[in-house]
Amino acid sequence: MPQPTRILLTLLLLGSAGPALAGDDNLMKQLDVDVFETDAGGDAPDWEIPPAGVDVDDEAVDAEPDADLDPAPVDSLDDDPPGDMALIAGPSEDPPEDLRPSKPPPAKAPTGGAVAGPLDTSGKTPLKDNFDARVVSKDIDAVVVELPVLVARSATTWSGGDYWLVAEFSVAGSKVGEARHLVTKAAIADLAPTVAFLKAQVPVVANSGAVEVKVSQLVDGTSAKQLFSRKVDYRL
Repeated sequence: MPQPTRILLTLLLLGSAGPALAGDDNLMKQLDVDVFETDAGGDAPDWEIPPAGVDVDDEAVDAEPDADLDPAPVDSLDDDPPGDMALIAGPSEDPPEDLRPSKPPPAKAPTGGAVAGPLDTSGKTPLKDNFDARVVSKDIDAVVVELPVLVARSATTWSGGDYWLVAEFSVAGSKVGEARHLVTKAAIADLAPTVAFLKAQVPVVANSGAVEVKVSQLVDGTSAKQLFSRKVDYRL
């Protein structure tokens, strides 16, 4: 039997039978030895024997609880939560930034567009009136006109020095714009045909009409050589 249990049982027996055992010295000595003898054979602790008639269990029950063991009062559910609990976001609050689903990246704007095929240059002579002029854009009182000009069929068939291709744009007999394209040996493709696209935005005064394009060749130190002219109709 464990030592604390033996001591408590002995104290209970002494409390209830103390007067009957008071006159028997031998029995008291035997009980004293038995009670205070430790399991390890050491000295008996200095325990005070409670006086006769004292119920140990009743005294322990009636004693005031230790202040250190008194549980803290429980706050009602209506009270505000502790500070560390208040930091937890409720269901109705927005989640933290790192827990929110990331937004999809914005769609990239499309680049480029439909690629037009090459111009049909078969059987055509460079620097001649081979292609139509066309209106490629328009605004409230202006149009953009473009005219392709074949410069060379290939690098092997091209001969000549550097020069400028000049396009003059006229509306109702008045010059309203000009475009220039420099032709050099480095600008000639080896195998593919080389085409200069002469383009300019020109103002117009009527809702419909025609734009004339005059193309000339200009070599430094010489006067411009007229090559051909084209007209294109427009409507705003």
